[in-house]
Amino acid sequence: MSVDSSQAKTQAAKPSHRRAWVLIIPFIAMVIPPLFNYREPSIAGLPFFYWYLLLWIPLTAFLTWVAYRR
Repeated sequence: MSVDSSQAKTQAAKPSHRRAWVLIIPFIAMVIPPLFNYREPSIAGLPFFYWYLLLWIPLTAFLTWVAYRR
C-alpha cells in the first residue's frame, strides 16, 4: 500500500527518539532556579536571571531544530 504525496505532506514530522532527548536540556536549565537565581553578572543593566532566561530562547529553538531535522 503506497501513500500518495498529499497524505505524506500533511503528516507532522516527529523527532527521532535519540534526538528528542536533546529537548530535555532547556527544560532542566530553566526549571531549576538555583542555577540562575543571581543578580550578578549583569549585561547592559540586565541581571543574570533575565539574560540567562532570554539566552535560552534561541538555544531552545536551535535544539528543537536539531531534534526535528531529518
